[in-house]
Amino acid sequence: MSLEILHRYCCKDSSVTYEISEKLSKWIHGRSLDHYRFNVALLNPLLYMELRGISYDSAQAKQRLKIVKNQTYELQHQLNTLSSRGVTTTDKTVLRGLVRDFMCYKRDTSKVKAEYQEDYDPIMRVLLGDGDLSPAQLGRISTALKLGLNTKSPELKKYLYEELQLPLIYDKKSKALTTDNEALLQLQKKATNDKQRQSLDLAISIAELRTRSQMLEIHADSDGRIRCGYNIVGTETGRITCYTSPTGSGYNLQTIPDHNPLRPVGHPLHEGMRDLFVADPSHYLFQCDLSGADGWTVGAHLYSLGEHTMLDDLKAKIKPAAAIAYLLRHGNESLKGKQRDEIKDLLKEVKKDDYDYFMCKCGIWGICYLMGVDRLSDLIFTQSEGRLILSRSDVKNFRDAVFARYHPDKWHRATQDKLSKQPYPPKLVSASGHTRMFFGRFNEILGQALANEPQENTTYATNLAVFRLWHDPENRLGKKLKIEPLHQVHDALVGQFRISDTAWAITKIKSYFDNPLIIAGLPITIPFSGAYGTNWALDEKSKIGEI
Repeated sequence: MSLEILHRYCCKDSSVTYEISEKLSKWIHGRSLDHYRFNVALLNPLLYMELRGISYDSAQAKQRLKIVKNQTYELQHQLNTLSSRGVTTTDKTVLRGLVRDFMCYKRDTSKVKAEYQEDYDPIMRVLLGDGDLSPAQLGRISTALKLGLNTKSPELKKYLYEELQLPLIYDKKSKALTTDNEALLQLQKKATNDKQRQSLDLAISIAELRTRSQMLEIHADSDGRIRCGYNIVGTETGRITCYTSPTGSGYNLQTIPDHNPLRPVGHPLHEGMRDLFVADPSHYLFQCDLSGADGWTVGAHLYSLGEHTMLDDLKAKIKPAAAIAYLLRHGNESLKGKQRDEIKDLLKEVKKDDYDYFMCKCGIWGICYLMGVDRLSDLIFTQSEGRLILSRSDVKNFRDAVFARYHPDKWHRATQDKLSKQPYPPKLVSASGHTRMFFGRFNEILGQALANEPQENTTYATNLAVFRLWHDPENRLGKKLKIEPLHQVHDALVGQFRISDTAWAITKIKSYFDNPLIIAGLPITIPFSGAYGTNWALDEKSKIGEI
């Protein structure tokens, strides 16, 4: 590219950008202008995260990928056998001929087609070796030869809906017949015989393992770090979205799974993947999550309307989900009239791994945001991986318990009244100054409006912590940061600091999250919980301390 073309391109681009900015600046004023300037100020720390990346244990990831793939092939063989598919022989001589015919060129069987390079040599080594073929090996051969029942192909629809005669399930948007994860989970509830149940269990497990394989196949850049990209205005609610890095490494790191308590120890999906993201030498990784994030906004609005229970519970460190789980066990009047110290003692029976507590965590805010009965039941069913099946009466009891203790209907009516009194389209302004307009019928937008501000406020509180970290002069050592931001997941911040700076860093991180927001006219500082250790999992193996 010539210098003239470079200058013309760059100067024209910057000139047009400036002209657009001048036009738009006339439309932005007051708190909206503050929100815009704040987002611009966040670009530097977000770009720092994009460029810095996180160290990744690629060797351990490869080993885990091998385990997951082996389990996938074993289950695939079971599904093939159940559905009368897959290779029909275990004769290695016959199978070698099938593999050559399928994977090699007809005119020269010594040359393997490009798409089969990864499979050919490992499969042929197995077929030339001694011993019987294992289920996993048979599953891999069937998959490579495209003889198995591919859970991602239309063949699965034919098997489930035509051969097994399961009830038809259609996608709610496209109206097309579907076998996505939610559909498979719904079909589990409707299965009437062992073959149907076993087929669905296998299809779901294979799909989950294949998804994990795809995530484990992400690769680090040449320096051993995983990176991602961010869009600071990626959602209507102000949440930052994440995507594969422009360098080609990484993934949407906001979806990297934590350990899964619903899976037994030793299961390939129990550990998650966060332990693969490790601290740099002589450093600790940390993560800070806002505590009871949604509840503080809901509680503040209810408090402003004279209903103090939720906000007072949160201030007393009583988790609303735990309180509702207790009510479902003992009745809606079981906590009435009790002091909060007594309530905290009673709630000790509700453990974090209890299924009813898991259900309440999943569903309490959906109830506060007017989620319908069927949708709420489907959400809990999906989030629990099919373990929690709620009838309409179960959801009604759940809803009644939430309304009995917290009375969110007062907030619903006040928000509806606020929206209906505005000219169309009605608007809501969050603590950050971000204004969102709602388009649609008034009776349709209420749920969106209720769910909007909690997400806005939790994102803003986390962004403020990142902003203060970045602009703190005491956090600079020359041009380097002493506490580095590495990643942001909605209402959580991941970063690292030198081990030698631990005591100082803990004090500083606490100060970064001390940000009062004005919510429903009340000064609210959303608290956080944090931990630091040797990797992002921050489990009993890697956690060193708390923040």
